[in-house]
Amino acid sequence: MKRTSVVLVTVAALLALDIGRSIYARRAYATPTYLWQPDPSLYADLSWPPGADLPADAPAGRRIFIRYCAVCHGPDGRGNGPAAPSMIPRPRDFARGLFKYKSTGPGAPPTDDDLIRVVRDGLQASAMPYFRDLLSAEQIRAVVAYTKTLSPVLANAGPSSSITVPPRVSADRASVDRGQALFAAQGCAGCHGADGRQSGTLADAKGYPTTIRDLTGPWTFRGGSDPGQIWMRVTTGLAGSSMPAYANAMTPAQRWCVVNYLLSRARTHVLLRWATSLLEVDAELAAMLTPEAITRVIGMIPDSWLDEQFRRAGYIDYLLRRLEAPREWVEDAVRERALLV
Repeated sequence: MKRTSVVLVTVAALLALDIGRSIYARRAYATPTYLWQPDPSLYADLSWPPGADLPADAPAGRRIFIRYCAVCHGPDGRGNGPAAPSMIPRPRDFARGLFKYKSTGPGAPPTDDDLIRVVRDGLQASAMPYFRDLLSAEQIRAVVAYTKTLSPVLANAGPSSSITVPPRVSADRASVDRGQALFAAQGCAGCHGADGRQSGTLADAKGYPTTIRDLTGPWTFRGGSDPGQIWMRVTTGLAGSSMPAYANAMTPAQRWCVVNYLLSRARTHVLLRWATSLLEVDAELAAMLTPEAITRVIGMIPDSWLDEQFRRAGYIDYLLRRLEAPREWVEDAVRERALLV
């Protein structure tokens, strides 16, 4: 009996301590001891939803930028939006004027068409989405014009001219072999590895990590896997990154040989050969995702997860627009499979 009493007293004491700890923790968490406020250059605050504090007469380009772009790029376009710290690579800092995906020579600012293309089509396999299904052509031009005001380089730049991509060199065995030799001679293996599949990270112009590109996975090429786009990346480099320009190191034909070598090593999805009904399955799934189904799923999100009730309608509208847009990745997969079989 004495032993039972000791056990009961011990259990009661432990329960009392646990209850006391819970009460203490609840009270402690109710009021923060301090407010974490990082350096705005690293993390800028935004009103929520984005744009709620904009004046009614704010220009269209600014309204679009704050609503769709500032979460990543920051309210002033310095790459310091709330989402930026969790992203690799970090969003573009427009103030620096270093733009990777362009058609102009090394050191030259991008053309308006270059900027429009990135906003319209996005950057493949990255956090930069395409906006062609959410924004009209006029709206895209407006947000590009506003973005240029955030960059002293673009705001003060004169007209830029695009590099003309010359006709592709035939991708025969001789060209591929020359490309492989040039790949080694130009030191490309130093970053990408001898087989083009080196992993790891390097630092960008601001010291943030960027992932080394696996050159055998063209679906990860941010600027696109079209041969002309790859030739352009080799020619102009990627400003603000460790990828240099080879416009002066190789002739246009030599750059084409490197492109042919890279594409000769391109991998495809291991299941693509057996994906015999891509278009049919896509149509079947699209038919299941009706407006009613989307509304029902979004209706399951708890109110506590949403800052404002009207945002639920915004999610529904966003998803429905995505469904209405052409699913180009399906068409790309069909083309890739045709090359295999």
